[in-house]
Amino acid sequence: MVSYIAVLTQTGATAPTANIFGNGIGTIDWYRESMGVYYGQWTEDFIEDETHILCHATASGSVLLASAFVSSGFVYLYFNNEDAVNTINLEIRVK
Repeated sequence: MVSYIAVLTQTGATAPTANIFGNGIGTIDWYRESMGVYYGQWTEDFIEDETHILCHATASGSVLLASAFVSSGFVYLYFNNEDAVNTINLEIRVK
């Protein structure tokens, strides 16, 4: 099993910046698609049944609800309070 552990920070319309704590997966490039919607692109394919994602975000002390899923070489993150994301705590594990 390999993993990727990072805290993503993001402000305004910029792409998230990753502060990586552990990375056995390889490079993941992060992008902001729209308010509250972010995605990471990996050079390999994420396999849905073999990928586990833990994430939550904070905004001014509040925890935001999130959903995350993988599709081919992408991991998508969606948050309910789209314009207030400050930090995203993220862990991706791949079997």
